[in-house]
Amino acid sequence: MTALLPYLLLDAILLIGSVVLLASRLSFWHPATSYLLFHAYSFSIRAWQLFDGASPMYAENGAFDVIRPEEFQRALLLADVALAVFFAAAYYAHRRFEAAAKKTAKARSRSVAGSSIARRSSSSPVSACRPAFSSS
Repeated sequence: MTALLPYLLLDAILLIGSVVLLASRLSFWHPATSYLLFHAYSFSIRAWQLFDGASPMYAENGAFDVIRPEEFQRALLLADVALAVFFAAAYYAHRRFEAAAKKTAKARSRSVAGSSIARRSSSSPVSACRPAFSSS
């Protein structure tokens, strides 16, 4: 199935590019890790096997039609589109999460530095624990 070669090259570029660009953010429990492994195992490896000469599904079974090379091309192309969409969504989610985390950390540091406990000058431990709204 030499007709798969352009789709295999596109798949390899997308898969390697996704791994390289998300490498700093990937971990064992990250959803992108499991999807990249799923894509490599389910689509990429099988497509390379077909390119290398493996028999397609139902080739030995006369009751079913053999899957044509055009169907493999279409399936691999749609799997690559799904990989690109998933990669874009994961990258966007990380950018958004990191921005929110930095914003929250800055807000936390400002609220601690400007709190009423930090401004109290009394050395008494009791006055440091007294709420700011008390009348005494």
